[in-house]
Amino acid sequence: MIDTIKNLWFRDTKEEAIYINEVAMRIRAGMLLIIPLYMGLTLFDVVYTSSWIVDGNTAVDTYDTDWDDNIIYQVEAIKRTYDYTVQTWL
Repeated sequence: MIDTIKNLWFRDTKEEAIYINEVAMRIRAGMLLIIPLYMGLTLFDVVYTSSWIVDGNTAVDTYDTDWDDNIIYQVEAIKRTYDYTVQTWL
């Protein structure tokens, strides 16, 4: 098992000075970079975007106004919730 892992990350294990495989290290660095980017984008989405999803096609005028003469509309809105199981796996 250890020989298989060594062959993936190192160029040749029988050399006198073992060199690390550059392509494998770039792939590993890319995988390690994706994790914080994904979690950062999720945090940005939670903090700075609306938690309500409103369908603009369902907006209906109620023919009523509030105290400041703003028109009151009735809409169908869905409260967006997040499932953080993928982030906790990381």
